[in-house]
Amino acid sequence: MILSQLASRTALASIFLLGGKSQVENAEYIGGAVSSVAKKYNLLVEGTQVAKLSGITMATLGTTLALGVAPRTSAVVLAGMLVPTTVIGHPFWSMEDGAEKTNHTISAIKNLSIIGGLLHLATKK
Repeated sequence: MILSQLASRTALASIFLLGGKSQVENAEYIGGAVSSVAKKYNLLVEGTQVAKLSGITMATLGTTLALGVAPRTSAVVLAGMLVPTTVIGHPFWSMEDGAEKTNHTISAIKNLSIIGGLLHLATKK
């Protein structure tokens, strides 16, 4: 294994390790946002449990990505998970102009950049 591959996978995975842990620890808060979106679309889900499961999954896939265990599969699934995470967690399009909208816009663009890196990794031979 090339050291640069390990370093790049670990760097990309680090946000999922930290973010996954944070989702589990703050599942009640995050679950509230999940529940409100679920209610809007008549989905029968319990937001806190979804947040915990999402956090555990992200941390697990972040670990497999960093270790090089099924890195392409891990990258694709993580990229897919970031889409609803971004839509639910950073709805900048529904906010009035101001600092909060700016912060959420930046976070959404960062997630888009991470998705790009994951998809690059997933398609790289």
